[in-house]
Amino acid sequence: MKTCIVFGCNYRIFSHGFCKIHQSLRIDKKWYDKHPPDFTSYYAMRNSDPEYEIIHKITKHYSIKKITSKKLKEKQKLHKEDKLFYEEVWNERPHVCIKCLATLEDILNWSWMHHILFKGSRPYKHLRHEKRNVIILCQSCHGEAHYANPPEYFKILVKETYQYFQSINLLS
Repeated sequence: MKTCIVFGCNYRIFSHGFCKIHQSLRIDKKWYDKHPPDFTSYYAMRNSDPEYEIIHKITKHYSIKKITSKKLKEKQKLHKEDKLFYEEVWNERPHVCIKCLATLEDILNWSWMHHILFKGSRPYKHLRHEKRNVIILCQSCHGEAHYANPPEYFKILVKETYQYFQSINLLS
């Protein structure tokens, strides 16, 4: 447990190294915008207790996106589902790149699985585990498929796959 950077304070950190009680001692811009500085209480405390002083930490604060335990469990569950799905596809199909016909190793590598309609895109998330939406590509062809301007082969494949899913009412 990290404690407040104010000397003698054993409360847990709330933000920027200070506990909730000592937030008024922050000197970053965001705090000043919301709260005008008031150092009278700080100097009064400091004068009454000679050992009371701030230990300054010179660090750069980067905002780190926190993942909740619920979100982490969802990701782990999705990871397991992906693994089973990719193994199923791998066992059903020949281990050959469908574009350049290069033979692939017998051990499954997730980077060879390519979603034609991207699994991360909002309108296609529900197609993540559709076998028709996944093809096997070697590393270099998979990279080509993700270029800003992919080759015509991939554009045609995307168009055909989109039309297929529209015909079976999985896309609106």
